[in-house]
Amino acid sequence: MRTFQEDHGKSVSEEHYEVQFSTWMVDIWNGLSEKIVAAESVNKFQEKLDKRSL
Repeated sequence: MRTFQEDHGKSVSEEHYEVQFSTWMVDIWNGLSEKIVAAESVNKFQEKLDKRSL
C-alpha cells in the first residue's frame, strides 16, 4: 500500500499547512479595501498595503 507522501509528493502535515495557509490568505485578501486590491502595479499595491498597516 502506498503512503500519502508517495502518492502526492508531500506529507499529510504539508498538505494540512497548505489548506490552512490558503484559508488564512483568503480572509486577509477579502479584508482589503478596493483601493488596495485595484492598485495599478505590484509596487503601488505594496505601498498601499504598507500605509494600511500603519
